[in-house]
Amino acid sequence: MKSDLRHEAELGLARATPGSRFLALCTRRIGADWQARHHHPLPLMETFVDPDRFRGIVCHVANWTPIGKCANAKSSSRALIQLTDSVVSPIAVTCEARCC
Repeated sequence: MKSDLRHEAELGLARATPGSRFLALCTRRIGADWQARHHHPLPLMETFVDPDRFRGIVCHVANWTPIGKCANAKSSSRALIQLTDSVVSPIAVTCEARCC
């Protein structure tokens, strides 16, 4: 059975949560911070969601775009490889036209 928040998100009725608000604030601010520090724009942010532990609802509510699976090392020994969901959010206005 799906949680109410997940069901609402799939129907487009998702409401902001503290996590999605935090992610949206970081997304809005990082572009200017990156430009000031590195003197070039940051076109895209990417993060990873461990599907064994999380469903990515915060990223979904914050309008991040899933782009597929990514193989990540689960431990420092790199002996265990795990697939995670990769999600992105365009930072620069022009990035969406170029990247998506």
